[in-house]
Amino acid sequence: MSDTVTTQLKWFEPRKGFGFVNEAQTNTDAFLHFSVLKDAGYETLRPGTTIVCTFSDGPKGKQVASITSVDESTATEEETTSADSSDVVDAEVKFYNAAKGFGFATVHSIGKDVFLPGKLIGYGQEPESGQVIRLSYRDGPRGLIADSIKIS
Repeated sequence: MSDTVTTQLKWFEPRKGFGFVNEAQTNTDAFLHFSVLKDAGYETLRPGTTIVCTFSDGPKGKQVASITSVDESTATEEETTSADSSDVVDAEVKFYNAAKGFGFATVHSIGKDVFLPGKLIGYGQEPESGQVIRLSYRDGPRGLIADSIKIS
């Protein structure tokens, strides 16, 4: 564990359960998991919020280990938004396998496929190949992944 540092929240997305803070002295970003925020008594915070915390080394770099105090008076935005979320777009389902719990859809406006995780699709709502759906997406560890899916 490192010393206590003062950071500012870059963004936090409660639907995803994580966000990032930026430590001003070293200009280093650190991962903030929902569980650490919840341990401090918060469900979400707005970008720009000042956080006094400790860092630890995580599997992919620095992460917030604990939060000592929060100053929301420095927040800069009213809404919490993710830096990597996209707008809602139309996508054509390539395939969806309910038994395996995933599928892929093509977003023609960007010419790329997006992974469709089964947890975003309700039982009995499984899309069919060729069906047009609405979704938002973000960069994932292996490519684009849907954040939300709306099946008409």
